[in-house]
Amino acid sequence: ANFVAQWLDTSQQLNLPGGALIAVPHNDDSIEIAVQQAKEEAKAITGPEATPFMLQRIAQITNNKSIQANVALIQRNATVAADIALAKQPVQIVVFGVAALDHHHYHDNKVV
Repeated sequence: ANFVAQWLDTSQQLNLPGGALIAVPHNDDSIEIAVQQAKEEAKAITGPEATPFMLQRIAQITNNKSIQANVALIQRNATVAADIALAKQPVQIVVFGVAALDHHHYHDNKVV
């Protein structure tokens, strides 16, 4: 998280164009095997039908284990995003209209 935060800060300071994609891999090989099998079965399916087919087929192959894995991955993504955000300086977190900036609390432009 610290490395990514430093890279993002440096990129901003240098006014580099573009953004960043941070990839958080899943840790379950059986899901990857199911994805590959479903991709093979879905070769003839195109357009908007492809994604629902893939999700349903992967869930079937894994006996719904893929659904639990997706929930865990979403939670892991949130944790990684929070770790990066906390590593960035200055830290700015806004919750319900109250901002915490540089360890001071501001409300209606006044330090609380």
